[in-house]
Amino acid sequence: MAAEEELDEALMADLVALADGSLPAGRREHVAARVRRSPRLRELLGEQVDALAATRSLDFEAPAGLRELLEPPRS
Repeated sequence: MAAEEELDEALMADLVALADGSLPAGRREHVAARVRRSPRLRELLGEQVDALAATRSLDFEAPAGLRELLEPPRS
């Protein structure tokens, strides 16, 4: 991985957001270009995509306490 592509928390967060589709459009092309240039970033992105697919395939409901923390309050 090139020096400018050292993995840090911000880059990892961008990879996660790219994988799940939540990366803002203004950052998407920049991050995707970095991924295209780096075999290691392509590997990490693939791992994120695989993990999301596995998680989404589970028939699971989060515990009520966790849902309360994550869901917006109802008015």
